[in-house]
Amino acid sequence: MSWPDLEKAQKPIVAQFAQINTFDGFFIAAREPDSNFTWDKLKSGKFMYVHGGQPEAMLRYGAFKMGLDLDEVQGINKPSTEDMMDSWRKWE
Repeated sequence: MSWPDLEKAQKPIVAQFAQINTFDGFFIAAREPDSNFTWDKLKSGKFMYVHGGQPEAMLRYGAFKMGLDLDEVQGINKPSTEDMMDSWRKWE
């Protein structure tokens, strides 16, 4: 996979087909149910996610595939899982 190719909406010259592990992926959770969720709605609020490395790369790829540029989303960046959970509990 080539990020420049994806950014230009071009088909990459190679394809990754191996599964990294059974835990690869992510969940999107909200404070309130939204039966009409669209990825574009992430632009209208704050979105907490792991910044950097493989987690962000996979999220960026998933967002890209759904037509969303993650740079257009107001991300909340916390240094650790514990800090992320504390922020969630405090409704930050």
